[in-house]
Amino acid sequence: MSDPDYDIIIVGAGVAGPIIAKELSQAGAKILIIEGGPETPPTNREEYMSNFLLNTVKTLESPYPPGMGANPAKEATPRATIAQTFGNNVSPTWHADLGAGNYIYNADVSYLLQEGPQPFLSGYKRITGGTTWHWLGTSLRFLEHDFTMKSTYGADDPDYPMPDWPIVVDDLLDAYGRAEHEIGVSADVSIQTKELAQIGLKYSDGYSYPMQEIPPSVLDVQIAAALNGFQNFINFEGQQVFVTSTPAGRNSQPDGNRRTCAGNTNCIPICPIQAKWDGTVTLAGAQSTGNVTFKSQCVVTKVVSAGYGQPVTGIEYIHWENGPTKITKSEPITATAKIYVIAAHAIETPKLMLMSDMGNGQTVANSSDQMGRNLMDHPLYLSWSLMPEQIFGFRGPLATSGIESLRDGPFRSDRAAWRCEIGNEGWNFAIGDPWTTVSDFVDGKNASHTNANMDRLFGAGLIEQLNSHFTRQWRMGFLVEQTPEADSRVTINRDNGIVDGLHLPRPVINYKLSEYTRRGFASAEVFSRQVYQMLGATNFTRNAQNLTAADGTEFPNPVWFENPDRDMFEALPDALKAPELCANGQAVPDGFTYFGAGHLVGTYRMGSVARTSVVDSHSRSWDHSTLFLVGDGVFPTITTANPTLTLAALAMRTADAIKAQLATTL
Repeated sequence: MSDPDYDIIIVGAGVAGPIIAKELSQAGAKILIIEGGPETPPTNREEYMSNFLLNTVKTLESPYPPGMGANPAKEATPRATIAQTFGNNVSPTWHADLGAGNYIYNADVSYLLQEGPQPFLSGYKRITGGTTWHWLGTSLRFLEHDFTMKSTYGADDPDYPMPDWPIVVDDLLDAYGRAEHEIGVSADVSIQTKELAQIGLKYSDGYSYPMQEIPPSVLDVQIAAALNGFQNFINFEGQQVFVTSTPAGRNSQPDGNRRTCAGNTNCIPICPIQAKWDGTVTLAGAQSTGNVTFKSQCVVTKVVSAGYGQPVTGIEYIHWENGPTKITKSEPITATAKIYVIAAHAIETPKLMLMSDMGNGQTVANSSDQMGRNLMDHPLYLSWSLMPEQIFGFRGPLATSGIESLRDGPFRSDRAAWRCEIGNEGWNFAIGDPWTTVSDFVDGKNASHTNANMDRLFGAGLIEQLNSHFTRQWRMGFLVEQTPEADSRVTINRDNGIVDGLHLPRPVINYKLSEYTRRGFASAEVFSRQVYQMLGATNFTRNAQNLTAADGTEFPNPVWFENPDRDMFEALPDALKAPELCANGQAVPDGFTYFGAGHLVGTYRMGSVARTSVVDSHSRSWDHSTLFLVGDGVFPTITTANPTLTLAALAMRTADAIKAQLATTL
């Protein structure tokens, strides 16, 4: 079977795919978008909301298909999920054998076939709109030095782990503005530049965001009053600390037929009123031009080319349906176009490219052998505490402010930078509250470490205790930049026969955190102690080296790593070694644990030369002139900012390049 010719074929309908489709369809291009997952339900988000409300496990994936606990071997578009990757946070007994340093997975539960040495903890969606369904909306620009790390901080160090990008921040200023207006970002330039210009945050002259900022939460106001202007933090070389409102891809006023943010606290995993932007908004705009054909439940199995230096000449895909007893699928269908755009993000894109065999051991767009390498995330350090007075979290979106003023500095020559998100959901992310603490005081347990006497309460006593705790909880989340590592990578399982429901290979993940990245965790812990000291807060952060399985046996915590810089803590003044400020009560912590931030980056990096990268600065394949690989996979480094806005800006830049390439035929 074959599809008629198009000007452009786009694979993937998450962030980059719809943006490129909208930009080019408005210029008259005839476009086919192919999405592997199901289309938005006929009742729009109500079906997803119902799934979320009825599901007892409120994880990132609970609203979305396939259902929780689905066997990836029986699904046409299985996905990486938190529940599948980390044992549903209940009884991860299959982590027990870490003998060779390998992370043990269960292939009937985990779509990603993980081989360690550390687990990759982030998931993603394979549905129309992609992971934007569950993103928070954080829309931060990268900083000036984020694009020039090697030149700025490692020019004299041949082993410095951070490369330069092939572009600089000025190359993206226009695209950032276009992306912010497409998404609908709420923020105030004057506030951002007042506090962050000194670390390299830039805007075009006279620029303004499309909407005013989201109002800060009650928690934000109180933390900002205590911290803003405080100077001379140890290990931060006198850099000022500011709590700054976070630019957000959600409406602060009615806009684009979408309502104003109502302050629901379940932005993650789903906004119930679509005040928050997601990819389906821009997809609808592209479809309204009449120049876009959209096909869901169509999985691309091969990108076709005769070899390196030759153009891509087609793609092959299969359409699938869920039948009464099994998946039904079509015969392979070939579609052709002048330009091909793969927008399937940092794991599914390299998986597809590595499946696209050209013979002689060659796969599409991989002459550099960089395809799939340099997989990154924001390994997340969580710190949580009880304030001495009520601060009333849980009011408004999950996060509306952060500490951004320490995202850059000379310390980046030696250790990872981070941004600090102020969480407005108490200890929900950290320990699963309110359920954990409620259970402790009802059942006489101490999983939260707030019920040391194992009290069992009821009635007015229980209500008083819970009110006291929940109104004083808050947390910080440190998004630590990760170094690109050639052997942190995505490959496919060519030999072991573990396949998905369409009999396609599944991604194999190797993942590790470098010493440079781990030192960022140590500095985050030092910073959190100083914050808690100023606030008079009591630290309840836990960095457990061992976990307990359901049967009571202990086993090593696979997300724990040894403290890489004990000297940093030995040098602290005694006031910062007080037990109430120290994680686990340890003046010098033995180690740290990490979470995944859901920011999948790297694996087909852009660069200045073909030998060390996969695409050029416009996301065009070095190997095939008609192929563009877009999305977060092109990032040479992850920096400290959430990646979605920069991903969207790069998609705008790529759309311009495609438009120029097709100028003579449109």
